[in-house]
Amino acid sequence: MFKRLVAAATATVLTIAMSISAFAATSKADRDTILNALTANGLKTSDSYYQQAEQFLNRTDVTVTSAQAKDVANQIPELKAELKKEGIKSVAQFKEKLKSDATFATNITAKVNTIAKSAGITNVVIDAKTGTIASFTYDGKKNVPSSNGAFAPTGVDFSTTAAVVAGLGLSVAGIAVIAKKKDLVNA
Repeated sequence: MFKRLVAAATATVLTIAMSISAFAATSKADRDTILNALTANGLKTSDSYYQQAEQFLNRTDVTVTSAQAKDVANQIPELKAELKKEGIKSVAQFKEKLKSDATFATNITAKVNTIAKSAGITNVVIDAKTGTIASFTYDGKKNVPSSNGAFAPTGVDFSTTAAVVAGLGLSVAGIAVIAKKKDLVNA
């Protein structure tokens, strides 16, 4: 009985160890490739958009490869051309156009989704009323803006479940040890 409990506790510890994510963040050079492309194309006009992009790229759970960063950077001028074609020169004009023109909002959302897909981001939703990104999906997790404006994944991941299971497993192991010491179990 005791050997089974030790085996269960060991399996629980191994499960927790395997559920911890690796910290393979985007390199500074790849992050700067994207941020410099935004700046070079005049898309740093809104500090909040730029800061959101920067904060997202700085997260430890975000990995953008060199190829992805170059692909995103190469598509940013196309987005700028689309905005220029519509006569948009400021964030205020952009937000107003989103509110007033459903076709424009659909086209811009599609373009942003195409660019974002290059970096592994899907389901970008732009709030037409505020002109801000309402949510997107990265690495299978929905991300929404937090109180400081940075995007954060919602929900829990497997590591939370593993920690709860480990706690339960260790509790059972502790009870078994106490029962063995008091000779309550014949094993």
